Parts: sequence; C-alpha cells; structure tokens
Amino acid sequence: MKTFTDEDFKLLLEEMILADLNHSQLLFGLTNIGLDPMDNHYLGICDLVACFIGVVTDEEKDRFMEIYMEFMHQSSTFPICPRNEALRGVSKKCLDDLLKVFY
Repeated sequence: MKTFTDEDFKLLLEEMILADLNHSQLLFGLTNIGLDPMDNHYLGICDLVACFIGVVTDEEKDRFMEIYMEFMHQSSTFPICPRNEALRGVSKKCLDDLLKVFY
C-alpha cells in the first residue's frame, strides 16, 4: 500500500479543487447562456476536500464554504482551456487559503 506525504496529499487536494473549478466554470457558462440550471450537477468535491482537511463543526463548514465558493465563482472569469492552465493558480490559492484557516 502506498503512503502519501504531506506534499502528495496537498497536490491531490489541489487537483480535486482544480476539477471542481473546471466543473463550476462550465456550469456557470451553461447557465449564462440559459442552457442549464446550476443545481442539477452537484459533484460533492467540496465535501470531500472539507472532510480531508478536517472540517467538522457547522461553523467550520460555513466558513469553509464561504472561502471555497468565492473561488468557484472566480472560475467564470477565466478562459476555458483544455488543460486548465488558467485555473491551476486559483486552485493552489484556494487550498492555501483553506489550509491557513483549517490546518
């Protein structure tokens, strides 16, 4: 069984957030052109990230979602690109901000 270092774990979390940023970016785009309501495609990635960094109480969950959703909303201001280069820095900043509060 492979074990993860703290750095491996942080990279995994960044990739998860990046996937959610990309998903949010696409959903906001669809909503902006009237093709799809936002609530039909919830992936639950934020719940996994919150669990992995130890968010437990309702107050912590509320604070986590404030930070996390701020970054998800920022995703719509970046161009859509196949390899998500534009969002990679946003993912890293999101995780850094979350870890400052919860880790």
